[in-house]
Amino acid sequence: MLVKENLYKGMWIGWISIFFSMTACNEKKTDASCIGVKQGVLSETLLPDYAGEGDLLNRYRDGVWLADSINRHSAEIFENEFGNYIKRLKRIPSETQDKSIANLVRAMSADSLSLLYLSKQVEDRLFYSGSSQVNEELYLLFLHHFIKTDKFDSVMMLSFRQKQKMVSANRPGLFCSDLSFMTDKEQVLRLYQIESPYLLLYFYNPDCRECVNTLHQLKNSEIINVFQEKEQLQIVAIYPDADLAVWRSELNILPAGWIKGYDADQQIYTSRSFHLQAIPSLYLLAHDKRVLLKDTSVPIIEQVLKNL
Repeated sequence: MLVKENLYKGMWIGWISIFFSMTACNEKKTDASCIGVKQGVLSETLLPDYAGEGDLLNRYRDGVWLADSINRHSAEIFENEFGNYIKRLKRIPSETQDKSIANLVRAMSADSLSLLYLSKQVEDRLFYSGSSQVNEELYLLFLHHFIKTDKFDSVMMLSFRQKQKMVSANRPGLFCSDLSFMTDKEQVLRLYQIESPYLLLYFYNPDCRECVNTLHQLKNSEIINVFQEKEQLQIVAIYPDADLAVWRSELNILPAGWIKGYDADQQIYTSRSFHLQAIPSLYLLAHDKRVLLKDTSVPIIEQVLKNL
């Protein structure tokens, strides 16, 4: 059955929650059942292997071919081909990416339901932390062109703009947003008051299993410990949630040399200046609070520190 013929079944189930939910300690999972589509079979691929990079560039300069495929094939086929599209889109120059995405969105705007389906695929693949294809740069390009259309209702447009603001903040190369928090000594401290050659922000919850794993990695990292011993790196562990009893009961698990605090005003979530759709979340900052790594992992931090 074709994608468009199946989209009408249960399209809006859970849709608003997809756009406004913030996850903590859970990976966001793509659930194709929420749009009521069935799997199908296609004997030939829409994306053949290319003889050369020139072919690839010409193919992806025009995203219309992918828009047309949604009219001819099942949701499973389209989702697979869209995943391939994103994978290969990363290999072409940014100006070509923008043109291809603009063409794709424009072509799919001819049918509002198909465009809505595309927007969900973009969310699932490029935005949610559970996806292996998360890419903020491509996601922002899609958001830009979604906002330019007039095919979405006011709720969706508001969600797009909120996420555009959130994802645009604290990107690598930009100065980090300042943050006021309460320390374990009940003193107010601002991020820009902390002086250190490098600063590592660790947003966590002690009840989070992945946070426990990340904490173990941080405490046992040789290069991170060396930087701390040489006073070249300060780690700031911030609890962004409201249940302070949980936070206080587990303070002893954090090393003595770390700065420990909690977000007393819940400004992290209300202002959305930090993209915390899931925790733990790690940010590496330079001495001037310029963002070096955003929402990263301990192995990548170690790699960067080793090359400094």
